[in-house]
Amino acid sequence: MHWLSRSLFLAGGALALSIACDGGTTAKGQRDQAAIDKVATDKAEEKKAAAAKVAEDAKRAEQEKQAEQARRDTAYEAAKGAIEPLAKLPKKHPKGFANACIEMLAAYDPFMKQSLEGDAVAQWDAGTKTRERVMRRACHVRPVDAVVCETAVLKKAPPDTEFEHIVRLCTEKFAG
Repeated sequence: MHWLSRSLFLAGGALALSIACDGGTTAKGQRDQAAIDKVATDKAEEKKAAAAKVAEDAKRAEQEKQAEQARRDTAYEAAKGAIEPLAKLPKKHPKGFANACIEMLAAYDPFMKQSLEGDAVAQWDAGTKTRERVMRRACHVRPVDAVVCETAVLKKAPPDTEFEHIVRLCTEKFAG
């Protein structure tokens, strides 16, 4: 019987030791898992905050864009009254893009120079070749009648008129 009590003692000790050791491992494992979960939660919160900031920035940019467009629309409507009577096709006007663009460029240069002073005139003159290339490309995108209208308005528009308003008015009037 002695061997039986010794075996039971050893078995009980081994069981107690395994429970004690397992409990220690489980507690440490739970602490490690809690730390991993906290890091994962923190990262998820950071991503959520970053996504919210991106969404907020996009919303703010869209609001600024809409405000700018509203400002431009208001300025256009104010200018439209002064330039609309000028937006007519002359009886004699070029039919092809090439000639219409050449005439528009010839009217555009003096129109722009009338609002420039000092060094700005020299800078304007220095950029003539590049500006002409850009304007020719832009000219060919609009209908020929719109370009002819732009030329007519450029020749008679007040100096404070924005070219963008002239293009918009003539495109609205003759593009459709």
